Amino acid sequence: LYYLALGINDCIQYGTSYIGQVSDINDEDWTLNSDTFYGNYGKIIQQLKNHAPNARFVMITVMRPDSMNPNYSTFSNAIKGIANHYGFPVIEPIKDQAFSQSVLTYLQSNHPTYAGWNAIGRIIERQTSKVINDNMSYFNLINL
Repeated sequence: LYYLALGINDCIQYGTSYIGQVSDINDEDWTLNSDTFYGNYGKIIQQLKNHAPNARFVMITVMRPDSMNPNYSTFSNAIKGIANHYGFPVIEPIKDQAFSQSVLTYLQSNHPTYAGWNAIGRIIERQTSKVINDNMSYFNLINL
Protein backbone atom coordinates (compact mmCIF):
# COMPACT_ATOMS: atom_id res chain seq x y z
CA LEU A 1 0.00 0.00 0.00
CA TYR A 2 1.41 3.34 -1.07
CA TYR A 3 0.17 6.64 0.26
CA LEU A 4 0.69 9.46 -2.20
CA ALA A 5 0.61 12.83 -0.46
CA LEU A 6 2.16 15.55 -2.58
CA GLY A 7 1.14 19.11 -3.30
CA ILE A 8 1.90 21.47 -0.42
CA ASN A 9 5.43 22.34 -1.54
CA ASP A 10 4.41 22.41 -5.22
CA CYS A 11 1.64 24.86 -4.38
CA ILE A 12 3.97 27.11 -2.42
CA GLN A 13 6.92 26.92 -4.80
CA TYR A 14 5.22 26.91 -8.21
CA GLY A 15 1.63 28.08 -7.79
CA THR A 16 -1.35 27.11 -9.88
CA SER A 17 0.35 27.75 -13.23
CA TYR A 18 2.27 24.50 -12.59
CA ILE A 19 -0.82 22.27 -12.21
CA GLY A 20 -1.51 21.43 -15.85
CA GLN A 21 -4.28 18.97 -16.70
CA VAL A 22 -5.01 15.25 -16.76
CA SER A 23 -4.03 15.06 -20.43
CA ASP A 24 -0.45 15.77 -19.29
CA ILE A 25 -0.34 12.10 -18.21
CA ASN A 26 0.74 9.72 -20.98
CA ASP A 27 -0.42 6.25 -19.93
CA GLU A 28 1.63 4.48 -22.59
CA ASP A 29 4.99 6.13 -21.90
CA TRP A 30 5.43 8.09 -18.67
CA THR A 31 8.68 9.61 -19.97
CA LEU A 32 6.52 11.70 -22.31
CA ASN A 33 4.51 13.24 -19.45
CA SER A 34 4.50 17.02 -19.33
CA ASP A 35 6.48 18.89 -16.69
CA THR A 36 3.39 19.81 -14.68
CA PHE A 37 1.91 18.66 -11.39
CA TYR A 38 -0.31 16.19 -13.25
CA GLY A 39 2.49 15.00 -15.51
CA ASN A 40 5.09 14.62 -12.78
CA TYR A 41 2.66 12.90 -10.42
CA GLY A 42 1.90 10.50 -13.28
CA LYS A 43 5.63 9.80 -13.68
CA ILE A 44 5.89 8.90 -9.99
CA ILE A 45 2.81 6.68 -10.11
CA GLN A 46 3.90 4.82 -13.25
CA GLN A 47 7.34 4.13 -11.82
CA LEU A 48 5.80 2.82 -8.58
CA LYS A 49 3.39 0.64 -10.56
CA ASN A 50 6.27 -0.74 -12.62
CA HIS A 51 8.24 -1.48 -9.47
CA ALA A 52 5.31 -3.03 -7.57
CA PRO A 53 2.57 -4.11 -10.02
CA ASN A 54 0.32 -5.55 -7.28
CA ALA A 55 0.57 -2.53 -5.01
CA ARG A 56 -2.45 -0.49 -4.10
CA PHE A 57 -2.50 3.29 -3.83
CA VAL A 58 -4.35 5.82 -1.72
CA MET A 59 -3.99 9.47 -2.63
CA ILE A 60 -4.13 12.12 0.06
CA THR A 61 -5.26 15.66 -0.63
CA VAL A 62 -3.35 18.68 0.66
CA MET A 63 -3.32 18.73 4.45
CA ARG A 64 -3.56 22.48 4.87
CA PRO A 65 -6.60 24.77 4.99
CA ASP A 66 -7.22 27.34 2.28
CA SER A 67 -6.87 30.02 4.96
CA MET A 68 -3.11 29.30 4.82
CA ASN A 69 -2.98 29.44 1.02
CA PRO A 70 -6.07 29.85 -1.22
CA ASN A 71 -4.48 27.55 -3.84
CA TYR A 72 -4.43 24.46 -1.60
CA SER A 73 -7.94 23.46 -2.68
CA THR A 74 -6.91 23.83 -6.33
CA PHE A 75 -4.09 21.33 -5.76
CA SER A 76 -6.43 19.05 -3.80
CA ASN A 77 -8.81 19.07 -6.75
CA ALA A 78 -5.92 18.16 -9.06
CA ILE A 79 -5.03 15.27 -6.73
CA LYS A 80 -8.62 14.04 -6.93
CA GLY A 81 -8.44 14.32 -10.74
CA ILE A 82 -5.25 12.25 -10.83
CA ALA A 83 -6.78 9.67 -8.48
CA ASN A 84 -9.85 9.48 -10.71
CA HIS A 85 -7.64 9.01 -13.78
CA TYR A 86 -5.95 5.99 -12.19
CA GLY A 87 -8.96 4.68 -10.30
CA PHE A 88 -7.33 5.25 -6.90
CA PRO A 89 -9.27 6.06 -3.76
CA VAL A 90 -8.68 9.41 -2.06
CA ILE A 91 -8.67 10.49 1.54
CA GLU A 92 -9.14 14.11 2.56
CA PRO A 93 -7.63 14.65 6.01
CA ILE A 94 -8.62 18.31 6.06
CA LYS A 95 -12.30 17.26 6.10
CA ASP A 96 -11.87 15.18 9.27
CA GLN A 97 -13.42 16.88 12.31
CA ALA A 98 -10.20 16.28 14.25
CA PHE A 99 -8.29 18.45 11.79
CA SER A 100 -9.59 21.58 13.49
CA GLN A 101 -7.64 20.77 16.66
CA SER A 102 -5.20 23.48 17.61
CA VAL A 103 -2.39 20.90 17.69
CA LEU A 104 -2.67 20.76 13.88
CA THR A 105 -2.63 24.50 13.31
CA TYR A 106 0.48 25.15 15.37
CA LEU A 107 3.49 24.73 13.08
CA GLN A 108 7.24 24.94 13.53
CA SER A 109 9.12 25.99 10.39
CA ASN A 110 5.91 25.31 8.42
CA HIS A 111 5.70 21.70 9.65
CA PRO A 112 3.55 20.04 12.32
CA THR A 113 5.00 19.42 15.75
CA TYR A 114 5.35 15.85 17.03
CA ALA A 115 1.88 16.16 18.55
CA GLY A 116 0.58 17.37 15.18
CA TRP A 117 2.10 14.41 13.34
CA ASN A 118 0.54 12.09 15.89
CA ALA A 119 -2.88 13.62 15.24
CA ILE A 120 -2.38 13.42 11.47
CA GLY A 121 -1.40 9.75 11.80
CA ARG A 122 -4.63 9.02 13.63
CA ILE A 123 -6.66 10.86 11.00
CA ILE A 124 -4.93 8.96 8.17
CA GLU A 125 -5.48 5.65 9.98
CA ARG A 126 -9.17 6.37 10.51
CA GLN A 127 -9.72 7.51 6.93
CA THR A 128 -7.71 4.57 5.53
CA SER A 129 -10.02 2.12 7.31
CA LYS A 130 -13.02 3.88 5.80
CA VAL A 131 -11.58 4.06 2.27
CA ILE A 132 -10.68 0.35 2.35
CA ASN A 133 -14.17 -0.60 3.54
CA ASP A 134 -15.72 1.64 0.88
CA ASN A 135 -13.52 0.21 -1.92
CA MET A 136 -13.31 -3.49 -1.14
CA SER A 137 -13.08 -4.57 -4.78
CA TYR A 138 -10.00 -2.37 -5.29
CA PHE A 139 -8.25 -3.76 -2.22
CA ASN A 140 -9.23 -7.40 -2.71
CA LEU A 141 -5.94 -9.11 -3.58
CA ILE A 142 -6.50 -12.72 -2.59
CA ASN A 143 -4.73 -14.25 -5.62
CA LEU A 144 -1.39 -12.47 -5.88
